[in-house]
Amino acid sequence: MMRPPGWRNSFLLAVVVGWVLLTAAGFYYARLKDIPLRLGAPIVTAFLLEYAFYVAPGFEGLRKWLADRIPPRQLALSFSLSALAPYLLYALATGQFRIVAAARLTALVLIVSFWYIIRRPSPSADLARECESGPERD
Repeated sequence: MMRPPGWRNSFLLAVVVGWVLLTAAGFYYARLKDIPLRLGAPIVTAFLLEYAFYVAPGFEGLRKWLADRIPPRQLALSFSLSALAPYLLYALATGQFRIVAAARLTALVLIVSFWYIIRRPSPSADLARECESGPERD
């Protein structure tokens, strides 16, 4: 019997612990601010979904596992859909969906997700790397 990779257990533990803490904090805050459950629950759920996507890049094994199994264009599309999911969950459940906001968010996540598909990784394409590294010193 094959054992799951070590990153899988760590990732699941991080997600479950985060979900427990975020759920408690979210409902505490909603109660503190008198936010009705019908509005608070979709917002908290959207945050929980986003948290799982947010914490995933922190696990090198998971990143490698995804990169080895999913072609780059399909992976970029998956990232785009995962970025839209929390907004759609919140907006549709609370009646706050706005087509203009959804279109702007879609455009933004498509640009970010497909950046390295359109422009191959290079110092000019990776603006964050250039800004982060700063001038080289001897």
